Amino acid sequence: MHLRFKGKYHFAKKLSKYDPTVPIYEGFEEYKARLALKAVYDKGDMEVYKQAEQKFLKMLEDKKPSRERKTPPDILTLNLKHGDFVVMSGEELQKYTEV
Repeated sequence: MHLRFKGKYHFAKKLSKYDPTVPIYEGFEEYKARLALKAVYDKGDMEVYKQAEQKFLKMLEDKKPSRERKTPPDILTLNLKHGDFVVMSGEELQKYTEV
C-alpha cells in the first residue's frame, strides 16, 4: 500500500489561486516558497500578501517544466499481507492524502 499527498495539494504548478489556509508539509513542491508566502499571509497585511501571491503564481508560470510527473511521490509504503487492514483516522489525513 502506498500513501501519498493528493496531487492538487502537492503540485504547486496546478494551482490557479493559492489557498494560504491549506497546511504545507515538507516535501510539497515549492515548499520553501509556500512557507514564505504563508508567513506573509500570517502577518495580516492583505495588500502585501496579494502582491506576494501574484509574484508566487508568476514564478510558477515562468518555471521551466521539469519531467512531468502524474502522481506525487509516496510518503509511506506499507507491505500488507492477506488479512491485514489499515484504518486511516483523522480528517486531515483523509482530506490531503490518497492511497
